[in-house]
Amino acid sequence: MTLQLVQEPSDSAYSVEFAMVPIEDIPDLWNRCSEFLDPAFDFTAKLDNEDARELCLLGEAQLWVIWSNDLGQFLGSAITEMTIYTNEYKVLTFLAFGGSDALNWTRRFVDVIEQFGRAEGCDAVEMIGRKGWGKVFPDYEPTSWSYTKEL
Repeated sequence: MTLQLVQEPSDSAYSVEFAMVPIEDIPDLWNRCSEFLDPAFDFTAKLDNEDARELCLLGEAQLWVIWSNDLGQFLGSAITEMTIYTNEYKVLTFLAFGGSDALNWTRRFVDVIEQFGRAEGCDAVEMIGRKGWGKVFPDYEPTSWSYTKEL
């Protein structure tokens, strides 16, 4: 399902468009998108640029772009992945996310992701990231802490 939504931001002078990238367009857009994603990959050893690209090309994850026609530029990118657990609980997870001027459009983008998740039959949307995201999304509950020890 390709989902596209254009909204006029209330706190900004430019429009923003959010779209899931069709698999056949990923090779053409990956380098541009990875400029926004690479800083997120720096925070984890679980996923890197090459593995994320492969997941998207295989259709196992979704690549999203955030674009402003008014500005004529990309504003950000994200990667999501759906997981179905053994109890049939389906979760849409943000694997990586980044962009510029993000406070002006992040909430609306997450609304689009939530809409996509509902359309795909997901029971929840999950964000894995820095603790600071809790300030941006107070309606998301922290459900666990992740403790990692590199071996």
